[in-house]
Amino acid sequence: MLAYSVSADSELQFWASALLLNMAMTSDDVKKEIIMLGGLKPLMELAIGDSDHPQCSTHAAKTLVMLGFLGESYILFCLMKMFLGNGIKVNQYCF
Repeated sequence: MLAYSVSADSELQFWASALLLNMAMTSDDVKKEIIMLGGLKPLMELAIGDSDHPQCSTHAAKTLVMLGFLGESYILFCLMKMFLGNGIKVNQYCF
């Protein structure tokens, strides 16, 4: 699903963003998998990007909110790395 979320095809983006949101609402294990598979960066890009489907950015933003309810500190470190660069030492699961 993460590969489809960064596709140039807006239909794939739409359905991938909707499925990722639904998956993120199922369990903490699924949330961890999305993060460990590098889901933060494509979700953030989709949330702020221009898509033919306006709901894509809404789905992506809601998914990021759901991932935030995991409460694990590495989510914060991954986000910090995205915004501050490689000077931050974080685990391998951020990207």
